[in-house]
Amino acid sequence: MQTFPKIIRKSTIQGKLPISTSALYERIKRGLFPTSIQLGGKAVGWIEEEVDTVIRAMITGADKSALKQLVARLISERNERFRI
Repeated sequence: MQTFPKIIRKSTIQGKLPISTSALYERIKRGLFPTSIQLGGKAVGWIEEEVDTVIRAMITGADKSALKQLVARLISERNERFRI
């Protein structure tokens, strides 16, 4: 049986990483933070495991290049894991 990851909302992310909404979306735009997934209508969420992995990388001092590579890998793995 396939298990699904925990989906979190923006407010939860901002509890883990105290940045503004505009700063969060700028990081996403630059490839420094995982993209959201559509939940329905205008609602979006993020995979908690991906968010936590990026925050851990930030804590350990990953530079922008390393973060971009990490985020690209996480998104690629997400696409492979949940391909329909």
